[in-house]
Amino acid sequence: MRKLSADYIFPVSSPPLKQGILVLDDDGTLLEIIDTGGNLRESANLEFYNGILIPGFINCHLHLDLSWLRGTMPMHTRLPRFIENMIRIRRNPSSSTLNIAAEADRDMFLSGTVAAADITTSDELYPLKAESRISYINLVEVLDADMDPDVALNQANALLESSLAMGLPAYLSPHAPYTASPTLLQRIREMNNTKTRVFSIHNQEAEDENEMFRGRENPLTGMFMKHGLPVKPLSTPVPSSLQALESLFPSSANIVLVHNTHSSREDIEKTMHAFPSIFWVLCPGSNLYIEGVLPPVDILRACGAVIALGTDSYASNTSLSILEEMKTISAFFPSISLPELVQWATLNGAHALNLQNELGSFEPGKKPGVQLLEHCNLAELKLTGQTRSRVII
Repeated sequence: MRKLSADYIFPVSSPPLKQGILVLDDDGTLLEIIDTGGNLRESANLEFYNGILIPGFINCHLHLDLSWLRGTMPMHTRLPRFIENMIRIRRNPSSSTLNIAAEADRDMFLSGTVAAADITTSDELYPLKAESRISYINLVEVLDADMDPDVALNQANALLESSLAMGLPAYLSPHAPYTASPTLLQRIREMNNTKTRVFSIHNQEAEDENEMFRGRENPLTGMFMKHGLPVKPLSTPVPSSLQALESLFPSSANIVLVHNTHSSREDIEKTMHAFPSIFWVLCPGSNLYIEGVLPPVDILRACGAVIALGTDSYASNTSLSILEEMKTISAFFPSISLPELVQWATLNGAHALNLQNELGSFEPGKKPGVQLLEHCNLAELKLTGQTRSRVII
């Protein structure tokens, strides 16, 4: 049994505690949270840390298999050029993919990540993820931009089944509205909900995506035509790609929308009204890397959106640390409190991935991991440029 205390504890599911105490079993299961009222007394075997104790991070959007591309992709290219570079580079993958992915996995764990939703296109990393200290969920990517929808779905189903056979939870995940045809999305919608209980899709990462669905020529459609790829959005123009997708979302799923960089207030409000279990995953580091802009965080918050965080990949980010994503948001939106940011990075992500009974908050019976945020501004409960995370359990 261990007893941990710090300047502050953020249970996440309840208000912060000043000098509270976490009582944990030897396997990391939380047994009790003690509110000392800020009057901590010396106690045998009590471990005290300077900083803030929080649960482990939940990374809701990751491409671990792209880790070998670290530092190779130019910045600020905008999405069409980025995709074109990916088409070119991924034809010659590095032979050291597995070793680089293992290093990225280790670094993520040491930076506080306890669970990650990983976009996967092959089973190459399944053994690594099965043995990792991070709990992985495989989001098996489906796209039919260059093939028949049935062929694409059969390939994805094979990857899903092999993931489940290795004890790794898995769900089908269409790539984006411009690479997954309405036919494919409808087939996915009609499938057994155990395969779609988490429905994650890249959403409005660039304004070109919306322009494509409005029926207007733009660099994204130009890139598709240049590479001989069919442009498959709905034939009838609509105000945005998200509004085109709404009728194709599985009705009983957790809808996990990733990026949302160019989502309008109308998009957000309409989608939230139609789907009660919708989660807006932000990857600010990636957005700045590719497009040089950030999602409409203030609008999402004003609409009461449930926000979670992801890192995307080393192809479009310099770090796979959720804390670095939090620091980026805090720098651009300083009015957002640290408790709110921690909730985005932990419990909201756990709810998005159906892990809320195990992870995301300090509640008795859970085994959420414990990490320490050091070098914070404790007087104002703010992150600083020097803030770092350290795994305690």
